[in-house]
Amino acid sequence: MRRARPYAGGVSEDNKDEGGIVLGGISFGITEQPAASQQAVAGAAAPRHDDIRSQPVALDDELLPLRVAVVADLNARGEYNAGAHPPEHPIRIDPLHLSELFRQLAPRASLEVDSVLLEGGKARITFSPRDMTSFRPDKLCQDIPLLRSLLDGKRVLERLRDGTADVDAAARELAQLWDNSPFVATVLGGVQRRGPAPAPVAAPAPPSASDDVSALLDMVDMGPGAGPTSADTGGATAAAPVAATTTRASGKGRFDAFLQAIAHSGGHPRGARPAEGIRSIEQALALQLGAIVQHPEFRRLEQAWRGLAFLCSRAPKTGVRIEVLSASAQHAPEALERIINAHTSVEPPVSLAVVDVAVGADAASLALWRRLGEVGEGYTVPIITNASANLLGRTQLDDIDRLDNKQALFDAAQSLPWRTQAQRTESMWV
Repeated sequence: MRRARPYAGGVSEDNKDEGGIVLGGISFGITEQPAASQQAVAGAAAPRHDDIRSQPVALDDELLPLRVAVVADLNARGEYNAGAHPPEHPIRIDPLHLSELFRQLAPRASLEVDSVLLEGGKARITFSPRDMTSFRPDKLCQDIPLLRSLLDGKRVLERLRDGTADVDAAARELAQLWDNSPFVATVLGGVQRRGPAPAPVAAPAPPSASDDVSALLDMVDMGPGAGPTSADTGGATAAAPVAATTTRASGKGRFDAFLQAIAHSGGHPRGARPAEGIRSIEQALALQLGAIVQHPEFRRLEQAWRGLAFLCSRAPKTGVRIEVLSASAQHAPEALERIINAHTSVEPPVSLAVVDVAVGADAASLALWRRLGEVGEGYTVPIITNASANLLGRTQLDDIDRLDNKQALFDAAQSLPWRTQAQRTESMWV
């Protein structure tokens, strides 16, 4: 099919022998003519390079980009927020350079964690990620002073081991690094001068650590001195069985067990042993790092940013515009509306929305689902969101794979509220 010059008789005058038909300015059954013969036809136009047969359909000579709206809680929440509130206007991001979004949002979290320098007591740390590498353990050890001081303390004992420092100098430097923490004496218990060693003193009873930190400590090799009891410390001084009994009776957490293990492994009367102090600091560093990365707010922040990074890594490099607005789950519908209504006179309409919330079976989640659906229906924008396992009455999604009758999850009486919500018109947009 090609454009042709209309002919009143219905058959092209230049193509009578070919039996071509011209209808409405379009010719059918007419083969392409050589360029020379086309030029010879009186009034015939030269062939155009923008022939509609080889060009895609365009709006105003340009295809509109796909505009994606993203709503995610990328700043610390409530009491954990130690920085400024996020801006209320959407931010267009470069999927290849999220560091600029970090700079504009400036997330800053203030977290209380168990500290090995306070014998399991609480210490406040500040976490200010600058890019995606900030969530890596090596970057955390560089950026968080508590972790960095433990690394510096390890270097002090390495110099002691190499003979470039003595015990007194190491003790002064560790006391300065760790703010006169009792952990200094605990670590140096294995590197004392020659001579009788003092009996180890039981550490004060600190609060119990969280289960997550305890699970992480299970992966750390505590050495032969871990978990002392009255049976395996018979060769120690009289204070050792008392400390072990106190630990077992009071049910203290792994922070205390770790400190007790170090205390009972120290006090060697035969010269200095810096290698034991280095191992103690390495174990303390692993424990301290676990206390930070397992904090609920740290985990939530990391999940939100990694989810956004995953979306950006899968987005096409051209033809897509991603706009982000940081907002909590309860304010997600209003935040989505702000993105949709932003720059409507100069920007293409929003084609897709991604809202980083988890819809569960509770009434608040179902209400959030309904509000998001109303926004999507009102602006004809499909919305992608998450669903938690408890929406199907399970604690984790892996449990569903082990079920023989998966249909029973949808037929159960407890699924009636969300099945009712799913039948509403606005739910089709989520």
